[in-house]
Amino acid sequence: MLFNSPSFLFFFLPIVWLVFAALKKYGKFQWSLGWLLAASLFFYGWWNPPYLALLVGSIGFNFLAARRLDSLRNRERSTRFTLFFSVGVNLFLLGYFKYADFFLQNVGKLFQVQDIPVLNAMLPLAISFFTFQQIAFLVDVARGKIAEDRFSVYALFISFFPQLIAGPIVHYKELVPQLMRHTTHRVASNRFLSLGITLFGIGLFKKVILADILAIPVDSLHRGIQNTPDLVSSIDAWIGAVAFSFQIYFDFSGYSDMAIGLGLMFGVILPMNFFSPYMASGIADFWRRWHITLSTFLRDYIYIPLGGNRKGRAIQFAAILVTMLLGGLWHGAGWTFVLWGGLHGVFIVASHLLGQKASDFQSELPMLMRGFLRASRIGFTFIIVTLLWVLFRAETPQIAYDIWCKLFDGNHGGTLNLVRDHKVMVVIIVSALVVWLLPNSMMFTHLAKRSAHHDLLYVPMIDIFRKFIFRTQTRFVWVSSVWNAVWVSCVFFMSLILMYSTLSQEFIYFDF
Repeated sequence: MLFNSPSFLFFFLPIVWLVFAALKKYGKFQWSLGWLLAASLFFYGWWNPPYLALLVGSIGFNFLAARRLDSLRNRERSTRFTLFFSVGVNLFLLGYFKYADFFLQNVGKLFQVQDIPVLNAMLPLAISFFTFQQIAFLVDVARGKIAEDRFSVYALFISFFPQLIAGPIVHYKELVPQLMRHTTHRVASNRFLSLGITLFGIGLFKKVILADILAIPVDSLHRGIQNTPDLVSSIDAWIGAVAFSFQIYFDFSGYSDMAIGLGLMFGVILPMNFFSPYMASGIADFWRRWHITLSTFLRDYIYIPLGGNRKGRAIQFAAILVTMLLGGLWHGAGWTFVLWGGLHGVFIVASHLLGQKASDFQSELPMLMRGFLRASRIGFTFIIVTLLWVLFRAETPQIAYDIWCKLFDGNHGGTLNLVRDHKVMVVIIVSALVVWLLPNSMMFTHLAKRSAHHDLLYVPMIDIFRKFIFRTQTRFVWVSSVWNAVWVSCVFFMSLILMYSTLSQEFIYFDF
């Protein structure tokens, strides 16, 4: 069930929220949590009912493993064995469904075995997300940080439907205390509810109005490269590449906004997953802003255990490369994802090597020159990220290579003519304005508070608009007001019109 589908918007969500609110209003707190659990399991089973058993079985196994780890807390060897075994079972399950065919096919090529049998197993929805979430839980239990003896609470922690399908990856200590706290056992406050609806509307707009339209030139480019490469010009290649950079940004950040908005409707604050990643001034900075919960998981459970920055530069750089290779492989079973992750690792290592020298040089420059250099680094980082997104989107490394060649071959004679699709060009321009001239949704809703002058280069144009047109405060803030209700309603209305005029498209990260 997609967040951007009529069945979710007009049936599932209203029914679930109304029953949840009624149960809490009349003091049925445990029933309300049970209702949320049942709704979350129904939400997952809607996609493919047989795989609901896989999710429930995985939850049951990991709950029992956690109970076992908790009972062995003072026996180091037994704890370590139980942890390795339970994590291994999770990774085996993930490997069987996601990586087995990739492994078998490459073994066949390596040993020149013809017609090697493959499993062709359908990838269970969200298996990468709930596997990582449960591994993090097991590790935290083994470290003595948490303990849980209520199966229903643990099951809701894993299956909570706003974050189940594509994150954010939530830690136990971030979600469960909110579910169990007395204040969240009541109906969400009006402010939480209106804030949640606002964020959900922003996310829906990003997905339906921006990301789904930007998918058109991206698909055209990749079809053209595979079928009629002579018709693709260098300009077409750049338009398609930039369009995908914006498409995946608005697709995934849109989902994250909707997930956080849904959580707020039920009185829960989910962790931030994006903070203006295209304002990053380097690849390392990009990963601190893009898919923040995944980056945090990779840092805490792979990079730091491998040595981090505590054992010298060589170990640190090796840990970065291994972490990013595994991060790329997490995204998909294909050499494009492995190469994509590995190249990100190479650029992060390069940024570490050059970062200190650049920082020392920049500190001696006038403020205006520092601003210019920061803007240049942001532009350069965006170009690097865009080139690497080509590899992420391509079905094979060869297709990515062909697109890279088109980007720089200087051929302007193709007839694909993406530049003449005025709707696409308008959406690309609007996307650029949103990314670089407006506050991100977390700043706008004050769920994240950072100095605009430190993290972003702009004075938001909407602030200037409000100052000179509406004669109101110069700082744009979100409040529960009639004005905000009107523009959120307009956003919903526009999104619904386009949603009904086209087929609902899955979120890109649904495949991971």
